[in-house]
Amino acid sequence: MSKARAVRPIAFTFACLLAVPLLTYGFYVQDAVIQLSEPSGFLLGENVPAERLSLWRDPPSGAGTRPFRWGLSEPMELRPSVPLDLAKWGPVYRQLDPDLVRVFLWWDGVEPRPGEYDGRARSQEILRFVADGGWDSYGVFFQAPYWASSGGPLRKLLGPRIWRYDPPRAFGDPDGPFGRYIELVARHWPGIAVWQIWNEPDYPNGQVGAQRNPLFYRSWRGTAAQYGRLLRAGTDKVDQVAPQGLVAASAGHPRYAEAALSVSGTQGIDLYDMHFPAGRGRPDVDAALDRMIALVKLQKDAAIAAGADAPGLSISELSYPYTEAGARDHADFITKSHAIGAALGWDMLVWWEVGPSDPAYYVDSGLVESDGSLRPGGEAWMFSKTALSGRRGLGLRGDGDNVRVAAFAGADGGTAGETWVAWTVTGEGSITWPPEAPPARIHDTLGNMIGTVQPGETVELVREARYLVPES
Repeated sequence: MSKARAVRPIAFTFACLLAVPLLTYGFYVQDAVIQLSEPSGFLLGENVPAERLSLWRDPPSGAGTRPFRWGLSEPMELRPSVPLDLAKWGPVYRQLDPDLVRVFLWWDGVEPRPGEYDGRARSQEILRFVADGGWDSYGVFFQAPYWASSGGPLRKLLGPRIWRYDPPRAFGDPDGPFGRYIELVARHWPGIAVWQIWNEPDYPNGQVGAQRNPLFYRSWRGTAAQYGRLLRAGTDKVDQVAPQGLVAASAGHPRYAEAALSVSGTQGIDLYDMHFPAGRGRPDVDAALDRMIALVKLQKDAAIAAGADAPGLSISELSYPYTEAGARDHADFITKSHAIGAALGWDMLVWWEVGPSDPAYYVDSGLVESDGSLRPGGEAWMFSKTALSGRRGLGLRGDGDNVRVAAFAGADGGTAGETWVAWTVTGEGSITWPPEAPPARIHDTLGNMIGTVQPGETVELVREARYLVPES
């Protein structure tokens, strides 16, 4: 064996030994330092009971300033093994008829090389699908391509699962790569309604879940302050190239949002967005909703503390796990979450999954079966849109602990003819329909008429929500 050939395995072994501590630092230590130094932890619900009464009695702030919007995410067949079949999804979306559809504008798909727009990318196909359906598009801008990532060669060794979530180069410059990516999309799709700057930058900060290992998923491998700089640069660029669009900040954890917004400021930010999974298994519907109300209130407080005036609020990944045994719970959660959001003056709720997803990738929370037929949740989604669209939210009423009423102004804008969505947490309780109100029809969560109520009459409530809709 020659001397040179004998040296090769020794050099290879030395390189591997040297790489281990460097990789450990690059992936584990760096991310651990970020996570320990950033605001972290998540409101699990332990402080909700003490606040519940005041949360339910608070009058809506900003209610009616914008029409509440019913949204759906794009078809969730994400894996290459599950081909995208928009011919199948078209009738489903047309039946549900959302106000807007949330589309992931994967940067590495849209702009695989600097300045090159790929019109064949999946996200472009979905944008065409949304435009053809007549719905507004809610664009999510994130996931850096290889050429734009600030991650050095070491962090790129293990592939895009790591480096695409590193901050892009010159991320604080509106004319840097991220700003040019927004500009490139705006040239092709200037009519996007919402421009979300990155996605879940605080994940797993504040999120309790299975994907806590930084080698697997961390959507923004920078600090909250760095996200604030990206948010400011992205907001300024959208204002320049698509001034009619709304800008959404996507830091849902309140303390993380405070840290980011203290850097970005709130000028030009229209929506403060957060993602809310109700949980796994068969969660308690009302406990999950109490937690959602508390989290949105804290997010609102964080935006106001940073200078926002009557901040717009949205939830763009709302989900509740579907099971056949819990199908009515699934429908009940959809009804109540829409009623609460519309009554409190939130801007929109975007349901996360329309149909059953790849079960190895997501927990199924779909509104339809695999054949496209509506589940109870799909029927509930449609009826809430029919019953509440165009009605101004009047806030939440009831005792705040058991009897709950989401109230909406009548067509004349006065108290006569209000529409209510009412239920009880315990399953026992009642409400009295106002003596001055006209007779009303009572509907269940699926829209089925199950009775009527006369002026001054008492209605016994159950845990499942009931609509009280005045007769025209």
